[in-house]
Amino acid sequence: MDGPQDDASEENTGSSERRSSIASRSTTGRLKPKLSRFARLMARNAVAVVVAVVAGVATFLLTSIFSSQTPVRQSSHLPEVNASTEKLLYSPDELSVDVNHTPSTHANCWTLSIASPRPDAYRCMIGNYIYDPCFTSELLKPTVVCPTAPWRNVAFTAIPTSPLSDIDKGLTQQEVALDRGAHPRPIPSNVTSNPNYVWALKLSNGVGCFKATGASGGIASLNATFDCTNGGQLEGAIDTANVLWTAVYFPPATHVAIQMPIAEAWF
Repeated sequence: MDGPQDDASEENTGSSERRSSIASRSTTGRLKPKLSRFARLMARNAVAVVVAVVAGVATFLLTSIFSSQTPVRQSSHLPEVNASTEKLLYSPDELSVDVNHTPSTHANCWTLSIASPRPDAYRCMIGNYIYDPCFTSELLKPTVVCPTAPWRNVAFTAIPTSPLSDIDKGLTQQEVALDRGAHPRPIPSNVTSNPNYVWALKLSNGVGCFKATGASGGIASLNATFDCTNGGQLEGAIDTANVLWTAVYFPPATHVAIQMPIAEAWF
């Protein structure tokens, strides 16, 4: 009797071991996917942390580079302590002998000026170059006057290839409401008190700058608002809080920001 019981016992023991092995494999099989998902989650979190740290360091470095501004350089070009920005309304009828007046020169004036919202300002192409603004002149009709250095009274003059009145036909309702278009139309009396009408600046260091009207990348994090004749740029808005206006000036081929006083503002 002992023999069959021993065999049964051994058989039961073997069955238990097999069930235990199967259970173990089943349990192990169920745990593997959980561990795999956990590992993937940890990996994603680790990558996110690394990216955030790198972005934070980069932002800090860029901020450190571009946020600091050097003091205004002291030179013979700087205005006196009590100086103020001279606000000048450009008059195309008051031209000197420096004007480059070539009667045979023609201009394709196809739209209103982008640089100036004055009602007598247009955007014209002379040869391969765009001039903006170009102003109509009562004394030089039908010639337009395109200033290249208003602080020295230097300008190009040209004859439009088509009547400027044709541009009025394509004006938007907003432009008509602003009384823009072909002459004769009055220039608002408050032009020189409105910084939005500024299209050219002469800095205290003698550098001239014109309102940017095309693609301009900007040197710092801001966009260039004025392109200067020496290759420099003005970034951001003009500071008009005081009688002496200032602008953030970046000299050519540098990332050094200078809070530069403005000697002349042309409207």
